[in-house]
Amino acid sequence: AVSENLDLGSFYQEPVKERIRPGPLAFVEVARDGVDEGSRSCLCEDIVKEELREVALESLSREAGGFLDRMMEVSVDDVVVQKVVSARITAMAIHPSLTATLVFAGDKLGNFGFLKVGTGENVVETYTPHDAGLMCLKIRPGEPQKIYSASYDDTLRCADIERGIFDELYRTDPDVGVVYIDWLRDNTMIAAHGNGQVSFLDPRSQEKKVGMYELHSRKVRTINAHPTNSWWFLTGSTDAMVKLWDSRMMSKRSPVPLGTLKHHRACSGAFFSPVEGDKVLSTSFDDTIRLCDINLATGEMKQQITLKHN
Repeated sequence: AVSENLDLGSFYQEPVKERIRPGPLAFVEVARDGVDEGSRSCLCEDIVKEELREVALESLSREAGGFLDRMMEVSVDDVVVQKVVSARITAMAIHPSLTATLVFAGDKLGNFGFLKVGTGENVVETYTPHDAGLMCLKIRPGEPQKIYSASYDDTLRCADIERGIFDELYRTDPDVGVVYIDWLRDNTMIAAHGNGQVSFLDPRSQEKKVGMYELHSRKVRTINAHPTNSWWFLTGSTDAMVKLWDSRMMSKRSPVPLGTLKHHRACSGAFFSPVEGDKVLSTSFDDTIRLCDINLATGEMKQQITLKHN
């Protein structure tokens, strides 16, 4: 019999999750589901590399009618439902391939999933390049064979399909995290962090970090570069604020935004309209979607519509 006075907590320890080592990681090194030990992953096959190269580079259409008509025809059934990662999905990117349907997904455990939708059986592969929540996946049209991932494990990585490697591009101080990324028009990378700061990065340089600024009092959930203005970017934060910034006017002491919008609870996302950038759409835990007009000369933001949802 176990003594009533025995303190089980005195010798029980929580299992410690193995940390992902710093530096570049080969696909086969962090492969999990869908890749047999010692075999070549589907992502590294020549046919997939070719599908990744053939992308649509034309600019977005200004006509919304055709897009809405196509969206009305979209449907979901059991045939096209596919489990890609083991935990809740926290990030997703659909590749702009013209010849195949290729989807990348990240989950709250740091898993990186790849789905190729086939006419017969779908191809699914899972990798673990991060050991904490993968919060953002990005594909740049000019680099269709690279998939960028940002994580709470304090790293920014790039899955280079040609080389079969998850490169480590940037590592923050401990417990800062990389929550979201985007690029200004001069190719400067902007990264949002969990402590309210935003970094300006040049992954090609040895220094990496060009500058870091405290723009919010809490986590910056999303960051979005303006589609036509080379210097403007937008941040949405769990401090309930949406702010529009000019990268030429950053100040270490007290940066001042061009425009602001306040939600009643944490903002979960804020993005420019993708063609002209004259509107901002933001979502929040206050159960509203807000649409704002932007004065493209001054950056002033004026709320236009608030939609309530449950």
